[in-house]
Parts: sequence; C-alpha cells; structure tokens
Amino acid sequence: MKKALFAVLILFVLFISACAQTQPLTENKVQEETEVKTEAVPAKVSINFDGVLPTHIKLGDSLVLTWKVNSDITFNTEHTAVHYGYDRVADEGLTDKSYTYLSSPYSNTIPRTFESTIKPLKAGPLRLRAHVNVNGVDYWTEEKTVNVD
Repeated sequence: MKKALFAVLILFVLFISACAQTQPLTENKVQEETEVKTEAVPAKVSINFDGVLPTHIKLGDSLVLTWKVNSDITFNTEHTAVHYGYDRVADEGLTDKSYTYLSSPYSNTIPRTFESTIKPLKAGPLRLRAHVNVNGVDYWTEEKTVNVD
C-alpha cells in the first residue's frame, strides 16, 4: 500500500512539474497570437482626372470618365468613384453625399487608373469630382464642369 501511495505521489509531482514547465510556453503563444499586425499607410495620395474632359456634350450622349489615383505605396482603397450633379459644391466640407449622383464605385488597389461611363439625365452644367477614400481619409479632385446641351 505504501508503495502504491508513493507511486501516486511521484506521478502527481511529475504531473505538476510538467504543467509548470509548459505554462510559460502557453503564455508566449497567446501573446504571439494577440499581437496586431499593422499595415503600412500611404504617406502621399493624389487623385486627378486622366486626360482632358470635354467642355460640352449633347444630352443623351455618354461621358467616359478616367481618373488616376496615385500613392507612394500599394494600398487597398475603400472607395473611389466620380461624384457629380448639377449644383456647384464648395471645396470645404465635401462628403460622399455632397453630389446627387455617383459613377460606378470601385474598391481596389492603388496606384491605379479607373474608368467609368455616365449618362447625364438633363441639360445644364454638369459638375463633377473624382474621389478616393484611403484609410478613412477623403481625397478629391477640383470640381470640373461639362456643359450638357
């Protein structure tokens, strides 16, 4: 009986010492899993219409819009599109809701050139800006005007 009790005691001690030795490894593993990887964010972003926009188009004609988003590193954008409408919008306080209409939006890597076709719905001065959102920051072109006759 004493031998059996002694054997159980030895096994218990060995079990406790094995657990004590593996615990720091478990803590290190948990620490490694909880480390957050940070993605590099572009330091420089610019957006411009690519090529020359026409000054006039006829009502019913399509307008092909091409814009280029540049950045110092490759990065995934949350949104880029051309926003447009018939009212002038000031540079200050622009939001993604500042214009009535929106071209087909993209979510893609930059730098890249994007293209979208729109068809103005009425005659008048069509105001438009290309827009990109990079890491929660909005970038806009200057407002351009295409007269729809």
